[in-house]
Amino acid sequence: MANNLFDQLDEISTGGDQERPLWAARAPYQPQDDYDLMLVPRLKGWQEDAAAIEALGRIEREPWVQSIERDGKQVRARLANDWIEATGVALTSGEGADSPHADIAAGRRFALNFWDANSTKALHIGHLRNLALGNALGSALGALAALVASEVLVTLNAATVVQPYLPTRYWLAWIDFFRQPVFWRDIQRGFGIQAVYVVVFLAAAWANFSTKDITT
Repeated sequence: MANNLFDQLDEISTGGDQERPLWAARAPYQPQDDYDLMLVPRLKGWQEDAAAIEALGRIEREPWVQSIERDGKQVRARLANDWIEATGVALTSGEGADSPHADIAAGRRFALNFWDANSTKALHIGHLRNLALGNALGSALGALAALVASEVLVTLNAATVVQPYLPTRYWLAWIDFFRQPVFWRDIQRGFGIQAVYVVVFLAAAWANFSTKDITT
């Protein structure tokens, strides 16, 4: 018998001549009031497939299933409140937690995420793509917004007090290198302001990085 609910559903929905489960359980993207699991059919036209309907009936007859809703675009399952309560009590008290792989996590502590969009399926290269592109574009757009705001403030008389400290205040000071003699005042101020910003943002990045679980 399976040791977790998802494997148990796979065993129940595999029957007859089928070599693979006819239904796959998926956790909702966020907790729902009217259902606990989404049942995704593994074949098209399941409404006309006798084996798929029979497998759904077997799932519905399980004591830990309160009801199954077949209306709409998705099939949703509601778990029995008594089963949830009994399972929670058993796990809290340390009973019913035996597993053939219990030694893997012995003496270690883990943070579990039950309601993530991908908590019940494997990661793939698409997630890495979205992570890399999303972070890169988000950072680039954030930096661009900051630069535009700084440029706007440089031109406003009402922002005279903060203008000397804006990151773009001395960005055109490099032109002074071509003067005879070289006008060093704005160049030196520009280098000083940029050095302060570099130190501040590097310190903030390191502080944020040091709070991560994975730091290598």
